[in-house]
Amino acid sequence: MGGIIGHRDVQATLRGLITSGQVPHALLFAGPRGVGKALVAEHFARALLCGLDEGSGLSWQAGPLAAQLDAGLSDRIHFLRVQKKTVIEVEQIRELRGQLAYADDGWRVVIIDAAEDMHSQSQNALLKTLEEPTGRTCLVLVSHQPNRLLPTLLSRCRRILFNPLTASETQAVLAKTADLPPLPGLLQRAFAGQPGELIRLSDEAELAEKLAAALKNPATAITVLGQARQSPEGADITLHQLTVFLRQRAHELAQQGQGDAAHLYASA
Repeated sequence: MGGIIGHRDVQATLRGLITSGQVPHALLFAGPRGVGKALVAEHFARALLCGLDEGSGLSWQAGPLAAQLDAGLSDRIHFLRVQKKTVIEVEQIRELRGQLAYADDGWRVVIIDAAEDMHSQSQNALLKTLEEPTGRTCLVLVSHQPNRLLPTLLSRCRRILFNPLTASETQAVLAKTADLPPLPGLLQRAFAGQPGELIRLSDEAELAEKLAAALKNPATAITVLGQARQSPEGADITLHQLTVFLRQRAHELAQQGQGDAAHLYASA
């Protein structure tokens, strides 16, 4: 069971960790937003728990545990995400540690998505879990901005790097989403290789319109960037993302010989 589009090298690496019995207590899945890191994390967890099948990649064996996971009746995979607020609270980490303390000898996988949503207190609480690992527990930190994580936390993780998908892989992912409205070419280029973000923008017309306007007009870009800087936690697009988009736009315009416009975007 399973099937992931792209990331063949990543899948081969993770499959090797499972078959060799050398799964570390912590993995960091780092890469751009919307390339499928969380999906790969879940497939890795299922393959580790249910056993790899004879195929390639991270496909797993069918069986009772796989059926329980499908039905949401197993606690062997924990997902930790933002709940009521804009950050993963320290209480969530402490509750997780309590649950893992009573785990049996079987594998438990914790997927934290996105890891940078933890503030420093939460990260320090998680660090205690890594310093005193409980049984056969693997923590998978999904991160779009690993530079926001504590160096001491990063040092405990085996880093797995994710790259954007190819054009054909992106189209294959998008083809699986029914009735996907078209996006402006500027946005498609800005999110090249990030089908998850393209799908999100297709569902959020207002955000897509705001980004398209920012990519077309330097003045609008500066306004949007200022709004993101004033409210970095509650923004519908992160300051980091918008900065990357503007740099991409500056590079694109410079290649087209539009130096003045490129300078405006770069300075934003």
